[in-house]
Amino acid sequence: MAKGIKISTTDVLLIGGGLLAFTAIKRLLIAGGIAAGPGTKAVSSQLTDPTSYWKPLYYKKTGGRLITRLTAGIAAKQIHNAFGIFQDDFNAVMAVFSKMPSKAAVSFLADVFQQTYKQDLLSFLTNGGGILPWDGLSDAQLQKVIALTNKLPNK
Repeated sequence: MAKGIKISTTDVLLIGGGLLAFTAIKRLLIAGGIAAGPGTKAVSSQLTDPTSYWKPLYYKKTGGRLITRLTAGIAAKQIHNAFGIFQDDFNAVMAVFSKMPSKAAVSFLADVFQQTYKQDLLSFLTNGGGILPWDGLSDAQLQKVIALTNKLPNK
C-alpha cells in the first residue's frame, strides 16, 4: 500500500511564490529586450524603424485615409483608460485598432496620443504606462495588435 504525498500550506505558498517570481522575471527579461517573444520582437522592430506607421511622421508623409481629430481623441482616451493597476482591458484596445481604416490612421492616432498623454503609443501599449513587469500588454497581445495593424492598407 503506497502512502499519499502530503503537501503543506508552506509548500503551496513556496510553489506559488516561485511561479510568480518566474513570471515576473520572464516579463522583465522580455521588457528589457534580453528575452523576447514574437510580439515583443515585432514591437521593437516598429519602435526602432523611423519610417514605421506607428510614428506620427508616417501619415504626414504618406497621407491617406485618416480619422477625425475627435475620433482619434476618443480612441486615445479609450486606449489610455484600458490600462488599470490590476487589470488591463485588451478587448478595448483591440476595438480601437479594429476600427482603423489604414496605417496612416494608426499613425495619426499615435500623434494624437503623444500630444495628449506625452507618451509614445506603442511604448505605452508595451508597458501600460507603469513600471511593474506585468504592466502593459502581454507578448501574445502585442503580437495580435501588430498582426492586425500590419494588414491595414498603407493609406
